[in-house]
Amino acid sequence: MKKSRIGLFVLSLISCLSILLTSAVQVNAVTEYDSAWKPAIYAYNGFNNRLASGTIGYSDKILMIDARMEEPDPSIAKVSAALAAGAYRPTDEFNDNDDVNDTLKGMGYTILRNVNYDRQSSYLDNDFVAFTIASRQIQINGEDYVVYCIPVRGTDGREWYSDFNLGDTGNHEGFYTAAQEIFQVLEGIMNNDAYDTEHRILWITGHSRGAAVANIVEGEMTASADYALPEHIFGYNFACPSISRNESVTGTDFHNIFNFNNIGDLIPLLPMAEWGYTAYGQNLYLDVSQIDNVKFQIKNNSDRDYYAPMTPEGYQMSLNLIAAAEDSFHDKEMDIALFILAAYLGGDLNVNEGPLGLGRFLKTCFEKLGKDLNGDAMGTLLAIADFFVTTNSSVAAVAGLVAFLEESLKTLNGYRMEDNWEELISQWFAVTSNSEKLAEVSQYLMFYGIGTITTVSGVSLAYDQLKAVVDKYEKTAERIAGIMGLFYSTDGKLLEAFEYGHHPETYVTWINSMYLGYKGWNEYTDEIPVFKNIKSIDAYCFANVQKDVNPAFFNEDPSQIGYFGEMALYNNKITELTLYKETDYAGAKAFGDNKLLEKVTLPVDSLVTNTRAFSGCENIETLIYTPGETGIMPEQLDY
Repeated sequence: MKKSRIGLFVLSLISCLSILLTSAVQVNAVTEYDSAWKPAIYAYNGFNNRLASGTIGYSDKILMIDARMEEPDPSIAKVSAALAAGAYRPTDEFNDNDDVNDTLKGMGYTILRNVNYDRQSSYLDNDFVAFTIASRQIQINGEDYVVYCIPVRGTDGREWYSDFNLGDTGNHEGFYTAAQEIFQVLEGIMNNDAYDTEHRILWITGHSRGAAVANIVEGEMTASADYALPEHIFGYNFACPSISRNESVTGTDFHNIFNFNNIGDLIPLLPMAEWGYTAYGQNLYLDVSQIDNVKFQIKNNSDRDYYAPMTPEGYQMSLNLIAAAEDSFHDKEMDIALFILAAYLGGDLNVNEGPLGLGRFLKTCFEKLGKDLNGDAMGTLLAIADFFVTTNSSVAAVAGLVAFLEESLKTLNGYRMEDNWEELISQWFAVTSNSEKLAEVSQYLMFYGIGTITTVSGVSLAYDQLKAVVDKYEKTAERIAGIMGLFYSTDGKLLEAFEYGHHPETYVTWINSMYLGYKGWNEYTDEIPVFKNIKSIDAYCFANVQKDVNPAFFNEDPSQIGYFGEMALYNNKITELTLYKETDYAGAKAFGDNKLLEKVTLPVDSLVTNTRAFSGCENIETLIYTPGETGIMPEQLDY
């Protein structure tokens, strides 16, 4: 072993190992105004209905910047993605580290309100969202500020009805109605918080429906600046639909709101840009250059193979065929189709329902909603039912009934030529009234309020009605197949392309890849790109990649990094490592088991010297101390 004197001090390997013995701790106790980095656990519903979890680094410092930026802040994006995904989990007080409340508490926030998590949606009541409001006091340049963090839950169950409630004002009715409750609750809190507009910070996030509603709150709060300044409003949204075609939205260019969208996700394409719809802020596609790593991580974490389109063109073509103009979105056929689709997605129906089952359900719902059904609605329902593979085609069955009625009419009209025609017709009805065919016809006619068929004119009316059903089906089937086919396969299963493209785990994984989050590049052995503006490298990010992952090699400015999570750079081929004064947290084995690591440079007052961050780095030969924040060497190092 060699010794040398470089910079202020050079210590031997024995000294190095002895000062890195205690578990990962913060030197200073966390206080209300402590802005040091800390780890927080997050959890969300992942693929395969499993509970997925991870840890994120948080510091108040990430919010001590101007929110208006050309590019999003990586640390805010990572924490926001975790909160947006975690917002789907029901909040409770009995289990630890499994919902968004626990994550916020781990970040040092106080939960002020959980709203609508216990409220049950239905086809009659769905224009709302669940959300959490948490707060934390921080100091910036000696002045007190309050931060409000608001994660908004995405679609839950029957809220799909609201997702398809576009309305006719140019603002998405379902989203805007839901946003009003957040305004009311949040403004009520801020009106009584003793802080002025200049000293409030708003941080709002959500996924899918939650992203759309969050986007409205962020945009309107930014536009008014009544409760917080635009530079203090952080909007980070994921899988964000469009919200409006009105100039109040389309005429803005807010750089404090970022909407992260997957290029293979259908939901951000709705409502369609071709209709003039958009969202507040900057729409950003997730970095497709990292798709190989994203697929690798999803496979590693969920044992599923990621599949989703790599361009939006296919979805856009389908949407244009279904509803090229907004007017066509509001026609009765589309109204019925979207209502039934929402019923499937929300759990009110299953794919085994035939057209009669759909018809009965739809009649009940529309009557309670005060909607009218037009006469050819059954043809639309037939097209929906027939989209799914069944033993016998629904349309073939109805076409068979039409053929039966046509033959019956020929027979009955032929009887009219006979002298005893009344007797013959009466006998025909007596014989036929108990037939399966006529009973089946009567079932369909009940949809139109027509009772038992007892006259020739009744048979004629039945023929006309069911013939119209078949004719409507022929005109509608392709369009209906286009709508249903965006979400479901013909065997009734949710399409993998839709599920993967839109799932919260896809967004969390992708964001962690882009910004070096939890398991961002874990065990990935191919090329690693260069990153910028990174302030935190989360747990297991580069664990076991078997490369020299020295932050100086893949980060444009490694001096900004303040946080290294547990095993962040574990078991790699790093030969030398420099830490800077910004680094105030390194988790257990953050740099552990780097057998080739020989040289470490760090500030003399670095907090990292009191952790087991370098556990297993048995070949360190040289420690170089730089002046650090104070430039004062401790009277006695803990070694």
